[in-house]
Amino acid sequence: MSPASSEKLSTFARIKMPNIILCTYKAIRMTCCMIHNVYCIPGYLLLNTLLLPLYYLSIDTYSHIENLLYDALLYIVGWWSYGGGLIVHEHGDDIHQLLIDNPNARVLLVANHQSTADVPLMFQSFSSHSAYSLLWIMDRAFKWTNFGLVSQIHGDYFLCPKKYIANSIANHCRQRYSLLKNMIIIFPEGGFRYKRLQSSISFATKRNYPLLYNVTYPRVHGFRELLTDDLNITHIVDLTICYDDPDNVPSIFNIIRGGNDSGIHFHYKIHQLNTTQENFNSEEWLYEQWQKKEALLNNHYATIRRKQQQQQCQQHPNPELSIDSSKSSPSGDDHISCRSLSPPAKNIEQQSLLRKRNDVSPSKQQQQNQQQQLNHVGINSNGNGSTNHLNQDNIDLTINNLHNNNNNNNINNNNYQQHPNNIDAYNLRSLSPETQDNTIATITTPLTENGLKFRSHHEFQSYRFDLNQGRPIKLSFIRTLFYHFGYLSICLLTYYVIALIIVPTL
Repeated sequence: MSPASSEKLSTFARIKMPNIILCTYKAIRMTCCMIHNVYCIPGYLLLNTLLLPLYYLSIDTYSHIENLLYDALLYIVGWWSYGGGLIVHEHGDDIHQLLIDNPNARVLLVANHQSTADVPLMFQSFSSHSAYSLLWIMDRAFKWTNFGLVSQIHGDYFLCPKKYIANSIANHCRQRYSLLKNMIIIFPEGGFRYKRLQSSISFATKRNYPLLYNVTYPRVHGFRELLTDDLNITHIVDLTICYDDPDNVPSIFNIIRGGNDSGIHFHYKIHQLNTTQENFNSEEWLYEQWQKKEALLNNHYATIRRKQQQQQCQQHPNPELSIDSSKSSPSGDDHISCRSLSPPAKNIEQQSLLRKRNDVSPSKQQQQNQQQQLNHVGINSNGNGSTNHLNQDNIDLTINNLHNNNNNNNINNNNYQQHPNNIDAYNLRSLSPETQDNTIATITTPLTENGLKFRSHHEFQSYRFDLNQGRPIKLSFIRTLFYHFGYLSICLLTYYVIALIIVPTL
């Protein structure tokens, strides 16, 4: 967890509890969440059953009341994560202010997908202080889950990739009830990152696209369908979901039981349609947004590593570690020279998670591919497999070889085409160790990217957000209790009426 995010967590979330108390706390949370499902979801279904005649009399009025009931459920689910210390920090554009400034706006939100915690955390963000009426595009596997029943009544769309018929999403969104929703949410990647990473890399390799490790290439067909004129989309909101530790992202189980205090950041970027010359309906535009996500996440993870190194340097003074606050990055991070700092050892839980993901975590996969490319140049990483610090002897040897070859004009054209950016190795000697990691990506950029129809993530190296400028979500405990009391009262009243009807007949 980053130092910046730890300061914004609730006091209870930062308490170091003994194992026995922690296990008891998790058991109580899991029990409460199961009890919530017993009366919240049935309460929602019962109230919607009573309101069903209103659907045929005035669909607008029914939609307004149903959205209030639905928002109450989102607020309760959002509190599960909020109460456990998983607090979302929003960055970039303010989507809540967008609806205030444009009451008639209809938004298409596209987001990357990392884990099962993404949607509950989005509940936390959307239910905090906005009035969006949501329409989710989700996988058919969720249709018959407990919340899937709620989604069916709410009018969400369930996608079956293997049996998908063209324009099905657009046809669903054209229905009268769907047109009353002012935000459509879709995950163009079509699945969790760790499940689709290998297929995304294969796709990029076949098309000679830049490889992505923190996100996967999106599928464009559903996105294109939603940009037809009759759906009245006025804005596209690009949401980047970012966790501080890419190898230990929280899951739905962490939300239910608590115990994961990872920093969570939502970066929003609003694009208004019909005001620019951008072709939003092209696959190149969508691919470029994902290149920006890759660069944004790369820079964020680098910032987190620097802050962790700075914190470790302060806690464990070492003559080989030095902090120079006079040299700072645009985001305000101090210049850190930790030449002998080794990566922190992963605990057993993280190791099992990596095995579950077939060792395709962003940092590890990227280091492996970068190392393969650097081996051709003559640059090797240090013995522990990390590319945070390059072997200076190999850099000097590579620079001398390049210098001699350049002076003799004997550079082979074929080798240059394979490694066009080798000449950048001249600058490696002047780089500090902590910035060499970022430079590797630039050195190994393939020449074929020059022929792309969209910009590569290498061109967005300055694309970042400031951790200290986040807007933390705030939820009210009193409001949560009010929603719980309402749904519980409806269920108890219904069960009482049923008992009065059934008991006399026994």
